[in-house]
Amino acid sequence: MQPAAERVYELVKERIIDGTIDSSQMLSEAALAAEVGVSRTPAHEAFLRLELEGFLQLYPKRGALVVPISPQEIREVYEARLLVDAHSAEKICELGEAERGGIAKRLHENIAAQDAALDAEDLREYTRLDAQFHQIIMDSAGNSLLANVGHQLRERQQRFTATAIGRNVARARAFVDQHRVLADALLTANLPAYLSALRSHLKNSKDQL
Repeated sequence: MQPAAERVYELVKERIIDGTIDSSQMLSEAALAAEVGVSRTPAHEAFLRLELEGFLQLYPKRGALVVPISPQEIREVYEARLLVDAHSAEKICELGEAERGGIAKRLHENIAAQDAALDAEDLREYTRLDAQFHQIIMDSAGNSLLANVGHQLRERQQRFTATAIGRNVARARAFVDQHRVLADALLTANLPAYLSALRSHLKNSKDQL
């Protein structure tokens, strides 16, 4: 069974990422502990971990507030994403046709799942799949260190995506169309087309924040 502190941690972080918790809403360790069915101690441990990761600001004897997305965080995350994603694309474009075809197949399967999530108006699942799409690219470049950087950015990317699209399915579908362009550029090893589409894709996402 998952440890008590981990259960509280995952629940609160998921709600922060998908925007369920408003940044003005004071969170109570006691209330979360009661909801999950654990004692205050693991709830406190979970809050401390989320504070260390930059998701919460703790206020002793009062509770915690979600740390709002800052302009600096936006700039740093998008700069890092551009660097890692572009490098990954360059390495993928150097692979043989069969290997690129396998990667493109996984990307298009992910895109199909994104479409299905949007058809069901499941924006939480869409944001997870959106982050997974880019992670597939980073994981396929043959550099585990850079792939791990991608994993570190993944949760913030999900939070950004949820904020960028709000409840707007049409806006999300525009991002999915851009994913198709990226996947096809990798399939044909067209790095200039990929980089152009990537910069446009990231700019469009960033401009919504």
